[in-house]
Amino acid sequence: QALYFQRHRQDPDIVLYRESISEALIQHLKLAHLDATSDFTAKPNLDRLKNYILANLNRKLTVSKLAQLEETTTQSLQKAVRTQYGQSVYQWVTTFRLERSPKLD
Repeated sequence: QALYFQRHRQDPDIVLYRESISEALIQHLKLAHLDATSDFTAKPNLDRLKNYILANLNRKLTVSKLAQLEETTTQSLQKAVRTQYGQSVYQWVTTFRLERSPKLD
């Protein structure tokens, strides 16, 4: 009812309210009606992400930035990297940095 009565108003607070209520409804429906193993998040392309990391090793790379690039969640990215490489995203990036660093003799 709340969404119905506010559907034509366009002031920023109402728009944000509608988005919040809609998101809450979607989350409720996912929890109530989907198998717990279902996942709506995009699966990250780790090969593409690896190329991005290697090209940007001199920059500050965060898990949230990398997840954003792959249009996925940080949790989904962490899970994918841990499954494929047995490391956290932080460890994965650090491994690339160490491989690229000059050898100290």
